[in-house]
Amino acid sequence: MQAKEFNLRREREIVGTMLSLMRRGIYPWRSPYPPGSIKKVAYNFSTEEEYHGTNQVVLLADCWKSSYASPAFLGEKQAEKMGGVLKSGVRPVWVVSARVAEIPQENGEAPTPVIKYFWNRVFNHEQFDGLPELRSNHNAYALDLDGGDNVWEAISFAESYLRSQNIRIIESESESLPQFNAARRTMTVPGKGMFARIGENSSQLEAYAVKLIQDSISSTAVPLERFAEQKKKSGKDDLDALEALVCEIGSSVLFNKFNLKAPETDGNMDTWIRQISNNHKSMFRAFRDADRAVKYIEHAVAGPVPHVTHSMEAGR
Repeated sequence: MQAKEFNLRREREIVGTMLSLMRRGIYPWRSPYPPGSIKKVAYNFSTEEEYHGTNQVVLLADCWKSSYASPAFLGEKQAEKMGGVLKSGVRPVWVVSARVAEIPQENGEAPTPVIKYFWNRVFNHEQFDGLPELRSNHNAYALDLDGGDNVWEAISFAESYLRSQNIRIIESESESLPQFNAARRTMTVPGKGMFARIGENSSQLEAYAVKLIQDSISSTAVPLERFAEQKKKSGKDDLDALEALVCEIGSSVLFNKFNLKAPETDGNMDTWIRQISNNHKSMFRAFRDADRAVKYIEHAVAGPVPHVTHSMEAGR
């Protein structure tokens, strides 16, 4: 089978799985696992590294589809080195990996590095016999999280990012959720009194963390020039819906990392299904842009976040 035909088949499989789940009201990029003792993000069981971009969404979608007990995946050779034996009749999931190849130059100059992409088969942990048991991990950032600290870590993470972008955080007397103003580069947040009243484990506090993360993802549209690229290919309504999809996927990645519960639907599902059905590439573009947004934020915060005493944490 030629490479182009093979790629198209894999892409059609991915789109088909996504649309099937979305028509059932499932958000494939959200983790099917509730906050608890296992990672909510798809990761390689052998290396313990997370999958990124489209691979992350594809593997979570497979967890939804197959009701796996965990989002731990690995290749057959990796499993063999750990004593695992692949069960008969199981099916793989195809993920993409990138390698840098050097192209020789005829004029004797240094080889030109070129990124090449390859499809690889991976399997879920429970598709093998003989593997070590799953290791518990509360949070993808490997922080020591007890007693609701994941919410405070998420808040500190988002505020660190916002400050790194010179977005001014304004405390108000209101108890409403954060409001980001792109034109003024400000984020209006509730004052300290609110946090003294609602307590550390309240659903209100988690809703605050969720909204901060959503606005952080949304704020990356300008520096990453998402609108400039999308305007060339979409009308305004489609542009707004695609941007909403990017923000939904990017926010969900961070919700999964911080063990936060994703908010209820905002009613865009039918529009996204229509867009993806009409143009499969729009889905992959949204996956790519969401991954870029998350990486942009993580880079701005300079990697995994140490515990930071939050400006409002005095109310705990």
